Parts: sequence; C-alpha cells; structure tokens
Amino acid sequence: LLWFKEENISGTDIQQVDLPDDRMFRDSEVASFRNNFFGTDSVFMAVHGGENNIPHGSLDIGQFVYEALGERWAIDLGGDNYNLAGYFDNAKLRWWYYRNRAEAHNVIIMNPSADILCDQELNAFAPISEFVSADEYGYAVVNMQPAYKNYVNNAIRGAYLDKKTGAMIVQDEISFKNTGNELYWFMHTKADVTLAADGKSAILSQNGKRIWVGILSEGNEVFSEPVNNEDN
Repeated sequence: LLWFKEENISGTDIQQVDLPDDRMFRDSEVASFRNNFFGTDSVFMAVHGGENNIPHGSLDIGQFVYEALGERWAIDLGGDNYNLAGYFDNAKLRWWYYRNRAEAHNVIIMNPSADILCDQELNAFAPISEFVSADEYGYAVVNMQPAYKNYVNNAIRGAYLDKKTGAMIVQDEISFKNTGNELYWFMHTKADVTLAADGKSAILSQNGKRIWVGILSEGNEVFSEPVNNEDN
C-alpha cells in the first residue's frame, strides 16, 4: 500500500521517484506493466493468476485490466456487499453471487451449467510461468490449467503490452481433453460498445475517448452484445 498526501508533494518530486514500470508479485501471482507513469500517452495493464479459494477472493484466474487515454477499459467489478447472506460461505453460498464467480471477471468460462456451483476449480492455484520486462514491451504468462483441469490438458494465458503503441494483446492457448466443449471469453467494461457487422471487432467509447478491440484469431469466434450486470 502506497499512501501520500498529494498537497504535500510537488509534481516534480513525484516524477523523481524511481519506480520500475513493470513488476511481478509472487504468491498473489500478479504482473503489472506500463510504458510510463506521467506521460499523456500512459498505458497500463495487469494480469492475475493466484489462488481461488481465499478469504475476500473471487474465482478470477486469468483476470486482466487495461488502461489507456486516462480511462480504464477492461475493468474488475470489485467487491460486493459483505452483509449479503452467506457472502463468506466459501463452501457454497459465496459462489451464487455474480461478482464472486468467474463469469464476473475477464476470464474464460468452460462448459457452463446450472448444475456446476463453481465455474473455475475452487482450490486451483495458477502460477505466473513467465515474466518479461523490456523497454519497448512487457508480458506475462499464466498457467490456467489448474482452474480448468476437468476439461483441459493445458491452458495458458499470455498478456502482452506494446509500450510503443499502447496496444494490449491477450493470447489464450488451450488443449482440450475431449471434443464438444463450450467456451466463452469474457471482458467487462463501463464503455459504450459498438460492434462491427461481422462481430470480429468493436469500438469502445467513454468520456469522449475511443479504442478499438478485435479478435485476431482466424476461427469463427465473434463478440456478442454486452450484458448489463450493473445491478449485480
């Protein structure tokens, strides 16, 4: 936790603080990247692996966030009301609440079913298997196989930041145990979403800013209309 009173520190003093642009945090298995701290072109991304079944935690292995143009585009919904019934019942009731489930995060959902209480393995731990920090780019790779072990032989997520262009790339590589699997790729945003006619790309807009997002794979995957879970 970094705490300071902004009125007591001049802008010049802040910019003289020597902090790394990129950092990996073990145990929590979080990696964060940025091109700079103070430029008007600042971009930031972070990706998370870690452990699912922990106090105050969510089913969020593979979660990522992204900021550019002074806005957060890929968001984390944050915590819910701790007074909700059974909110800390990690054996059952906690996973009935949307914000605690994997589908409430920017992750992959496999073979969803009303009969499945947890949409990621409850006791999964996903380590960051690779972390690279360079002047022009940075990336981290999360081993997500423990979160989906019933369905996959291997599952990794790479999050890459191009520090020159500000672009973020999320790349998922999955090897299934069997055929016929159902897969969804989730990203939450507060921005207005305008889908392209073919569903392969979209424009996100908020506060007069816009960014482009697109599917780079050559399969038949498409984006779907956003779902408003504001009340959840």
